[in-house]
Amino acid sequence: MASKWSSVIILLLVQLAATRAAIENEDPIERRLRKMERDFSVSIQSLKSELKDTQNKLKTVQAELDSTKSTVSALNAELVATQTELMETRTGLQDTRTELFAVKMELVKSHSLVDESEREKDMSKLDKLQKRYHDGKEEDASFPYERNVSMASEPQKAGTRMIKRPNWSTRGRRVSDQHSHKAFSAQSTHQENALITHQTILFPRVILNEGSAYDNLTGVFTCPESGVYHFSVTIMSLRDDEVETELVVNGNQVMLNYAAGSLKHNQGTNSVVVRLDIGDKVWVRVNQNPVINTDGAISIYGQSWSTFTGFMI
Repeated sequence: MASKWSSVIILLLVQLAATRAAIENEDPIERRLRKMERDFSVSIQSLKSELKDTQNKLKTVQAELDSTKSTVSALNAELVATQTELMETRTGLQDTRTELFAVKMELVKSHSLVDESEREKDMSKLDKLQKRYHDGKEEDASFPYERNVSMASEPQKAGTRMIKRPNWSTRGRRVSDQHSHKAFSAQSTHQENALITHQTILFPRVILNEGSAYDNLTGVFTCPESGVYHFSVTIMSLRDDEVETELVVNGNQVMLNYAAGSLKHNQGTNSVVVRLDIGDKVWVRVNQNPVINTDGAISIYGQSWSTFTGFMI
């Protein structure tokens, strides 16, 4: 048994000596190639490991990207829903403003009807007084007529007094003081936003209102006496915005006004002279021009920078 293991050990020693002799006798180029092969094998293993790590990271990034896409899709859906609600809200706001404008116009018509009713009552009273005068049934100190009143029983003497007959040429029109002035001047008080086409522009701050013909609640001037009137309108636009307005008489355009601002606010002013009859309505409103005015996005700067003025010439 001992001789057997001795033989094995001798063979291993012989092989080791042969291998060492072979290595010592190997060409240096072959040794370098062998070393390069080992290094290349190690590099390949390292690259494979890095590639595997990169693939794992890519899978993680892909999962995050898919999650982000899902989030973006959900946000887009919410944005579309929000935009739809916004459009519905704007439509509702426009409808509300249209209804408000209609109510304001009805209020203006009501004021006009009330004024007309009062004028009819006044004319009815005037007709009755005139009839009483012609019939000689009643003497009214408010409407004295020319006649002789004797202070004694004798015919007209020194004591007689004269009462002048009224001038009935004013029948059929408003009776007003010839020397009273018809003039008004009003200003805006705050910025107007989200205006729509044909919406009346209000000028609530009244500076002058001789004759009380301008209504600052409706923005409408009602002609108190037939004649020639001068009107002037000044509108200030916002920065990087433009607006076009019009002056109308009974809903018919008689003048346009345009204002446009770039880096600063800007004002547009225009004036016109028109002939009016009693009861004619004059006001300022947003002009129907889609190129300039977009419903729901029309704005006018306030703080007394926008004005509406008129007077009888």
